[in-house]
Amino acid sequence: MLLAGVLVVGCTVGRPPEGVADADFRLRGKIAVRGPGDAFSASFDWIQTGDAFDIELWGPLGQGRVHLRGDGARLTVTNARGTTTSGIGAEPLMASALGWSVPIAALPYWVRGRYDPRSVVSGEYRGADGTLAGFQQLGWVVEVSRWRESALGPVPARVVATQRERRIVIVCKEWLIA
Repeated sequence: MLLAGVLVVGCTVGRPPEGVADADFRLRGKIAVRGPGDAFSASFDWIQTGDAFDIELWGPLGQGRVHLRGDGARLTVTNARGTTTSGIGAEPLMASALGWSVPIAALPYWVRGRYDPRSVVSGEYRGADGTLAGFQQLGWVVEVSRWRESALGPVPARVVATQRERRIVIVCKEWLIA
């Protein structure tokens, strides 16, 4: 459920909300992914440079490290055993290699509290203070909250994306300019 006092603005395509730089970034935090019959949670260290990303995920006490590298279309996954899987089609490859997937090409925008300008947005929601509270894109309902200042300007500290029985929660703890 979106925050009380939000306003549905309507369907839009094009320019994302202002206020968040398009700068490359480094983000540290936690992610939880839940789907039908499975769940995954980890800490992460994410470096985004243009479309290219390098994300390291690990469980409690540093166990089960997984490394994701790619550009939103092509993906390389290296699991804790050192097995590497690579290919085009990031989401299907993630699902095959890890048992779960996220919309990896849109996430760099979503964690910065923006929608992906390459895809249709079917709604935009703003809080009482005017900050972006959520939107719908790529079949996902995305909620952004706990906005705060960072080296990149205003960024959300929490992003929740829900699609049918799948849910992604990203807690953004530390923002740096890459």
